[in-house]
Amino acid sequence: MLPQPCLPMLEPAPAVADWTVSGPGTATPKPMVARRAALRQVMDRFPDATVARIRQTYAGTGRTPGGYLRTLLTQTLGGAPARPSATTLHDDFRLLGFVQSR
Repeated sequence: MLPQPCLPMLEPAPAVADWTVSGPGTATPKPMVARRAALRQVMDRFPDATVARIRQTYAGTGRTPGGYLRTLLTQTLGGAPARPSATTLHDDFRLLGFVQSR
């Protein structure tokens, strides 16, 4: 009897519900779509919000830009996500048209 080859352990692919199709052949992760939609709502409610202010107030109440973002993401994703990095928020701001200098 020949020895069986050792196959690497692979992690399962994310569930289809965790991805949103954004065009032919591409998919965007659901948390990213939810974060960007929530950022639009934050900017509608707090038009003078900055990336720094969102990060500083992320643990706060829904009356602050960061706390409101966290509240929206918790409702959308069903759990409290970690605070987004400054780079991620800057990239989202630029993509959404809320351009800020770093």
